[in-house]
Amino acid sequence: MPRSLFDPMRQHIPLQVAANEVGVSVDQFRQFCRKPGGPSLYRITAYRLTVIRRELEKLKARLAKPSGQARRSKRELAPEEPSQCVYVIGSGGHVKIGFTSKGARKRLAHLQIGSAEKLTLLATISGSVEMEKRLHACFAHLRTSGEWFRNTGELRDWLARGCPVDAP
Repeated sequence: MPRSLFDPMRQHIPLQVAANEVGVSVDQFRQFCRKPGGPSLYRITAYRLTVIRRELEKLKARLAKPSGQARRSKRELAPEEPSQCVYVIGSGGHVKIGFTSKGARKRLAHLQIGSAEKLTLLATISGSVEMEKRLHACFAHLRTSGEWFRNTGELRDWLARGCPVDAP
């Protein structure tokens, strides 16, 4: 049987009644309805009111969360790192000393794609390409290939001391 024009779910509800039904003031109800994609204020029906009530409950739940409980992205929780830096990434008995202008974590992600072993970010040092070249020269005797070095002897000690820039 088709719905009649006098279906209670399709009957018009006055604005004041609709606002009271949802539990907000008339001004708050108007403001909510004016948002993009919001319900029309011209004709509020009982059916639309149930949809509005659900949306407002979700909104109230989001606003009720204390700021400390707000969900944070991994990037917000990670400690700040310089975007231009010299990085030390380790894999097994080897480390890579390199320079990046896009951030060490991003560089780690790019290197991990081509590596069969799990890579870890061991250190980041705010610095330039010149610093990277200086470190390569200091540890040249430990070089295995390109920017990769054996993680032994003075390189391991340097990492354990926290990568002091003045004395590698």
